[in-house]
Amino acid sequence: HFNGENTNQNSRSIAWAPVSENSQPVKYRVWVDNDPDFSSPENDSGWITATSYDTTLSDGIWYVRVGAMDNAGNCGENSQVFFRVDTVPPVGLAIVRPINGGGDNDNTPVILWTSVIDNSLPVQYKVSIDNDSDFSSPENESEWIYENAYIVGNELSEGMYYLRVTAKDNAGNLDNVVQTFWIDITPPSFASENNPIISRTRDNKDTHRETNLHYFFENDNIYIVVKASEPNLIVQGDFTDFGGGWENAIPMAENENRYLLTYNATNFDNVGAFAITILISDNANNYVISDGQNGRPGPFIAVMNVNPKEDPILGLNSDNTTDWETIQDFTNVENLTFERVVSGNPVGRLKFLENIDLCDMTTVTALQNLGNNLNIALAEMSLNTAAGALAAMNKKSELTMFGLTFFTAQPGVLKDGVPVLISGYTENVASGVENLTWDNVNYRLSFTVSGWSTYAADGKPPLIDNISISEISTTSVIISWQTDENATSVVEYGTDTSYGNTLSDNTPVKNHSITITGLTAGTTYHFRVRSKDLVELESLSGDNTFTTLSPVSGSQSPTGYQVTILSITPATPVTAPVQDTPATQLEISVTSTVSNVQITAAETTSPSGISIGPPGEPLGYIEITANIGDDVIDYVKISFKVEKSKLVGIDKAMVSLYRYKNGFWNELPTSITGEDASYVYYQAQSPGLSVFAISSRVVVAPTPTPTPTPTPTQPGYTPPAPSQVPSAPTVVDMAIVYVGAAIAIIIGVLSLLLPKKPKKHE
Repeated sequence: HFNGENTNQNSRSIAWAPVSENSQPVKYRVWVDNDPDFSSPENDSGWITATSYDTTLSDGIWYVRVGAMDNAGNCGENSQVFFRVDTVPPVGLAIVRPINGGGDNDNTPVILWTSVIDNSLPVQYKVSIDNDSDFSSPENESEWIYENAYIVGNELSEGMYYLRVTAKDNAGNLDNVVQTFWIDITPPSFASENNPIISRTRDNKDTHRETNLHYFFENDNIYIVVKASEPNLIVQGDFTDFGGGWENAIPMAENENRYLLTYNATNFDNVGAFAITILISDNANNYVISDGQNGRPGPFIAVMNVNPKEDPILGLNSDNTTDWETIQDFTNVENLTFERVVSGNPVGRLKFLENIDLCDMTTVTALQNLGNNLNIALAEMSLNTAAGALAAMNKKSELTMFGLTFFTAQPGVLKDGVPVLISGYTENVASGVENLTWDNVNYRLSFTVSGWSTYAADGKPPLIDNISISEISTTSVIISWQTDENATSVVEYGTDTSYGNTLSDNTPVKNHSITITGLTAGTTYHFRVRSKDLVELESLSGDNTFTTLSPVSGSQSPTGYQVTILSITPATPVTAPVQDTPATQLEISVTSTVSNVQITAAETTSPSGISIGPPGEPLGYIEITANIGDDVIDYVKISFKVEKSKLVGIDKAMVSLYRYKNGFWNELPTSITGEDASYVYYQAQSPGLSVFAISSRVVVAPTPTPTPTPTPTQPGYTPPAPSQVPSAPTVVDMAIVYVGAAIAIIIGVLSLLLPKKPKKHE
């Protein structure tokens, strides 16, 4: 026996080699004890001639001493060894990985097991893997190894396997553990349905339509159903945004492939849409996540605490507005209503007559900006149902408009500015507007629409204002007026108040003009105007008159272009066209109401009574007179034109309009308004009417300091430095004007005292 060996045999044969000796026979003696001092041997063979000795020993460490004595009685040195008898197999063997019956997503898995307890060390291990429980032909088997881990060398295909780990101690005792495991490298998946992640209603019932988005409120339970590809999976939801973490779902009794995830939004008062990621994993640690990639569904969306009724900015806090906290199923909302209140009074109410599905992200986004997508105003409502907005609300609806005290007739209805129901009618089936009712006592209008856009009600006829007469001749006249909305143009006229003649233009406009021809010279005519708006509400003016011109004799000098304006009121300027002069249009604003204003504009080459020319190079003169004084004129804006042929060598930006007043030419603020192939167009503003000169400004060298007795040259003054767009004079500018005026007065007085040259007559 080898010294220190282990054996699992209780019956042992102790053998030794015979000694070489001259005095034969040699005898041997064997002592066996469990104590190395052999003070009380368990076995004593006595002197024997055999070279072996059989004994039965219990488990433990045994010491063996063999002595030899020859025939002469000589004893040699004793030979001593020890060994262990160990018949107990290793204890505590257990497989750590994989879990018994579990799965592994690695087809070359790592096998782990515990170390055993044993007296006969070292212990060796062998791993056997087979798809048959008898391990007759293992798929994979290790050598005897000393480690507690083994990596499978060849790849295992998917399926169930038997795993055996055997422990062998140094005495040859064996123990093994057998279990099963799965190789599973295929991750689980969401069910192959259109909606694998769906919501339950707020009271944990099926929604009308399956959706991965729903509305909840503070302290609600959020219910989510996850449809998976197989049972026995781990399904979790990430509620980190709610202050929680990963929550586990439970299998649903009615379908083992469906899992119900429940989370209570305790004290969660944030407003908005929050994503909840869903994770599905199996016991082989394969998993799939709802990230919206590669055909996988996106996360579940919980829309929290959205309630238009409670938003103070929207003004929808009427008792008639639907309180969203009372809605259980947001895929099928009944009688959804919005009513806007201003200063405690209702302005308008929108009630949907069809059930509304609010559960899509586009709608949620639009609802978070509801103030820009829903407009309920006086006599007008709009709902943005275009792409990317509230398309889900493009449903049949009832509109009610309140507080229409300014309506004087049964309203008509316009859709996107186009009339779809004229005044006096209650339905237009083709346009989708029906069931119109008008309460002219409470000034309330109600009607239904089949779909959405912008709807406006109009129960107020157009306001006729600023009736004017222009271009009166012996046989024609132009009648002009304005309305506050687009309307038709009709003039009734005749020699008395029965009129008898009508001219019309059905084009809807705000600025109206009708030319009457075929009139009798020198005759007074009566006329009135009519305008009908888009919903056919009509206004009629009072009676007005004009008188055509009498024939003009050939010797009579031209009077110029005449314009008659029946009335001008403060804060409502009137625009009148002008022809046959460089002036093209006048805009007159007054400080007090004036009536029957007669304006004459005439072009002249040499204004009478004016001995001095304007600064710069004169390009034309216009004399504009009226039967009202400057004291009632607030301003006059004069639009005029200059032929480009007159501007050769002249910078068009250097042209200004000058007004002659109190012996001086005063430059007016002038700006360019446009140009075409023949003309450059300007506008200047004047405080009143007079003679006007169009002149190009020039830069003049500074005038030397005058001596006490200057000799005046041609009267005039130094124009201001040119600028692209004239501006109102500053305090310094006004001071220069006053000084210039004083110098001009001095020069004028001196010119009266000095001898004059005789005037040259042409």
